[in-house]
Amino acid sequence: MYKRLISLPKNKSFFLFGQRGTGKSTLLKNHFGDEALELSLLDSRLNFQLSKAPWELRELVMARKPHQKVVVIDEIQKVPQLLDEVHRLIEDEKIVFALTGSSARKLKRVGVNLLAGRAQRFNLYPMTSGELGADFNLLEALQWGTLPQVVVEPLHENKDEYLYAYVSTYLKEEIILEQVLRQTDPFSRFLEVAAQSHGENISFSNIAKDVGISSVSVKNYFDILVDTLIGFFLPSHHFSVRKKQKKSPKFYFHDTGLVRALQNRSSLAPIPETLEFGKLFEGFVINEIVRMNEYQRRRFEFSHLRIDEKDEIDLIIEGPGQRIILVEIKSKDSQINEHDVDTLNRLGSGFKNPILLCLSRDSQRRKIGNVLCLPWQDGLEEIFQKS
Repeated sequence: MYKRLISLPKNKSFFLFGQRGTGKSTLLKNHFGDEALELSLLDSRLNFQLSKAPWELRELVMARKPHQKVVVIDEIQKVPQLLDEVHRLIEDEKIVFALTGSSARKLKRVGVNLLAGRAQRFNLYPMTSGELGADFNLLEALQWGTLPQVVVEPLHENKDEYLYAYVSTYLKEEIILEQVLRQTDPFSRFLEVAAQSHGENISFSNIAKDVGISSVSVKNYFDILVDTLIGFFLPSHHFSVRKKQKKSPKFYFHDTGLVRALQNRSSLAPIPETLEFGKLFEGFVINEIVRMNEYQRRRFEFSHLRIDEKDEIDLIIEGPGQRIILVEIKSKDSQINEHDVDTLNRLGSGFKNPILLCLSRDSQRRKIGNVLCLPWQDGLEEIFQKS
C-alpha cells in the first residue's frame, strides 16, 4: 500500500476530485477508517433512491452509527441535487462530509449548490515518483503511466488491457453517460488527435480541420478534458520578453499511459533519444511539479514561453513573494553541456533575477553560466525548497 502525498482534513468538509482510477475511494477509506459512513452513488439502487427523493439523505445520515463522524459520498456528480441537502446538514447538524467526483463540470453545468465555500477542494492525480518511492521506474512510468491499478499490475499485457479499456470505455463512453456531451464519434476522433498534440502548442483551428468539426467544438472538448482532470493547459507567459512570442497554450495529459493508449502505442516501450521519448519525459516532469504544487497547496502559477522552435522555455513557475523560476527539461542521460542551456541563459536575461534550472536524466549536478543543471529528482526538491 502506497502512502499518497495529499493531505486531507478530518474535521472539515471537502470535495475530492480526480479522474476515474486515481484511487479516491481507497484514499478516503485509509484516511477515515471505520469513522465514515460510506454512500456510493455507483450503487444503482442508492442512486435511484436519492435521485427520486434527495431529502432521504438526511434520514440515512442521521441514522449513522455513533462512531461514524464523517459521511463520504462517492461520485457526487451523479446526483448533484444532493448538495442542497449536504449544505443543510453541514449548517444545521455540523456534519463533516467528504464528497468525491470525477469533476465539478456537471455540478457547475446544472447550476447546483457548491456549498458556498463551506468545503475545501482537493484534486487527486495519478501517482507521483515520491509516492512510489523505491518501486518507481521512470521507463515504466513513461510507457504505462502511473494510475494505481496500472502500477500494481505486474503483467504488461494486463496493463495494456486496462489502459485500452480505460480510453475506449471511460473516455469515449462514460463521459457521455455523465451528459457532458451527446455525440461520441467526433469526440473519439478528437481524443486521438489530442493525444498526438500532448506537449504541443495547440491550434484549435488546425485540430478542427483534422477532426472535421468547428474550432468552437474543439475548444469545448479540450475544456471537457480539463474539467474531468484528464489534462491541463499550460498557458503562454503573460509578460512577453520578445514581440514575436507565440501566444497559443500547450496541452498536457495528466497521465502518459493514457496518451500512449490513445495513440495505440502503450505496448511499445518508448525509445530514449527519440522525439517521442523527449515529449513524454517533459510532460512527466511537468506533471510531477503540478501534482506536488497541488498536494503541498503552494499556489504556484505555471506558464511557458515559445518564440520559435529553437527559443523556448519549457516551464515558468511563479509564486507569491518568490523569485521566478525558469525550467528547461532535457530527456538526455548524458552530460548536459553549454548548448543544452544556451536558450535558457539567453532568454533568462529578459526576466528580473530569475532562478534558472535545467532538469534532466544526467546524474551529475553542474552549473553552466547562470543555469543550475540537476538530475530531475533533485530539481523537484530545489523548486519546492525555493518556495
